[in-house]
Amino acid sequence: MHWILAGRVPILRSTTWFYAFHNFSLPTFDRESLVTELRDLCDRFSHWNKTSPVTIKRDVDCFIRSYVGQPGQGNSEDSREAVLVDLGLIRQVSTTQFQFNQGPKHSLPDGVFAFALYEFWKSFAPDQNTLAINSIIYEPGSPGRAFKLDEYSVNERLTRIDEISQGSFAWTDSAGIRNISRLNQKIDKWELLRTAYPDQTIQQAA
Repeated sequence: MHWILAGRVPILRSTTWFYAFHNFSLPTFDRESLVTELRDLCDRFSHWNKTSPVTIKRDVDCFIRSYVGQPGQGNSEDSREAVLVDLGLIRQVSTTQFQFNQGPKHSLPDGVFAFALYEFWKSFAPDQNTLAINSIIYEPGSPGRAFKLDEYSVNERLTRIDEISQGSFAWTDSAGIRNISRLNQKIDKWELLRTAYPDQTIQQAA
């Protein structure tokens, strides 16, 4: 769900999510700073420049509640909005300040990471059979930015990407140049995603 909202391009349906994770440069922020940047973004595009400031503010409020929630909600109806809080991607550091959590994400299944890598590759460099590691870490739209992974965390997953992707991708390190190679031209992205959710888990959810 997080990747669909914050990782996929184009971003027209979840602009706040994508912008916050990929283009927002402040590690610590408040609601107003994010609203201001989004208003500036809308002003630069003619098809967005009529967006209401109230709409932007509501979108930012919804964005923050999705990852942080509100204290004291308990089992109230409003608490159900914080559907992504368990991911630990954003934390509240004061009454008005929030912070992105950069680093390893132990709750992120390898299969979801591989699925995101496939979709990023398809949109970023569809005709290339190799992809630089730095693109996967730092490029807007990448899994590194979407999941707020640091360089070590991305490298750790990529060194075993052959196992994670069941041979569809491979790590290469030649003369200090690190890349990921695409070995299978007909990758089933849903099969990559399915490895994150064992059949037993799927049956229990059903």
